[in-house]
Amino acid sequence: MKNLSIIVPLYNKENVICKTLDLIIKKCNQEYINYEILIVENESTDNSYQKTKKYIENKNDIYLFNSSKGLGNALRRGVELSKNDFVLFIPADYTFGESELEYFSKNNQNLNEYILGSRAHKNSFSKSSFDRKLITFGFNFLKKIILNLNIKDTMGTFIIESSLAKSLMSSTFSEQFFITTELVFRAIKNNICISEIPIVNKVDENNQTTVRHFYDSYYAFVDLIKLRKLEGKLK
Repeated sequence: MKNLSIIVPLYNKENVICKTLDLIIKKCNQEYINYEILIVENESTDNSYQKTKKYIENKNDIYLFNSSKGLGNALRRGVELSKNDFVLFIPADYTFGESELEYFSKNNQNLNEYILGSRAHKNSFSKSSFDRKLITFGFNFLKKIILNLNIKDTMGTFIIESSLAKSLMSSTFSEQFFITTELVFRAIKNNICISEIPIVNKVDENNQTTVRHFYDSYYAFVDLIKLRKLEGKLK
C-alpha cells in the first residue's frame, strides 16, 4: 500500500482551515490511506497560523511549517519536507482534493508517476465564474502560443511520485500560482507521461477567495515569459 504526503498551502484561510483538515482526515480514514499532512503557512495576515497550530496539538502525522509568501514557495517547501511515496496538493479551502483522495485509494497499486487533477476533463464537475472562464481561456491561449503546452488545465491539483516531485521542484523558479504550470511543463520536457483525471470542484459559501485575478494573471504572464526564455518551447 503506497502512502501519501498531503501538502496544504495555507494563506489567509482562518475561517476554513480547521474544517478542511477535519475533512481530509475523515476522507483518508474512509479510504484507508496511510498519510501525513504538511501544512505550509506562507505569511498569512489573519489568524491562520495560530488556529492551525492549536488544531494540530496532540495530533499525529500532521505538521505545520512556514515558507515565504506564494503558492510556489509553499509547495516547494512541502515537497522538500515530504517523506511518503507520493505527494498530493490540496488547497486550504478544500475546493479540490476529495476526488483525488478517492482516486489515490482506488488505484493505489497502479498509479502513474504524475497525475493531474483537471477541471477540463470531460467527466469533471467544476463551476467557474465568467471572469474565471475568460482568464482561463486567455491563459490557455498564451501557454499554447508561448510554450506549445497543450494541456488545458495546468493550474489544479496533482499527485506525483515523491522522488519525481522533488526532482522537478528543484528546477522551478515560480513563487506564485504559475508553479503548477511550470511543473507540468518540466515534466513533459523530461518525457514524463501525465495522466489527467476528473475532479469535483466544491464551493463553500464561507470561503473567501485569496485569488487576485489581475495581480495573479499578471505574474503568471511574467513567469510564462521567463520560462520561455529559460527553457524554450516544447517540441
